Amino acid sequence: MEFNKRLHWKNFTVTFLALRGKKAASKIFP
Repeated sequence: MEFNKRLHWKNFTVTFLALRGKKAASKIFP
């Protein structure tokens, strides 16, 4: 259970950072 939770948070963080990166990129390259 604990491992699944950790994995979920890692995936969530990666996705979140990827989305933020896309937003930042769209600001730099409209």
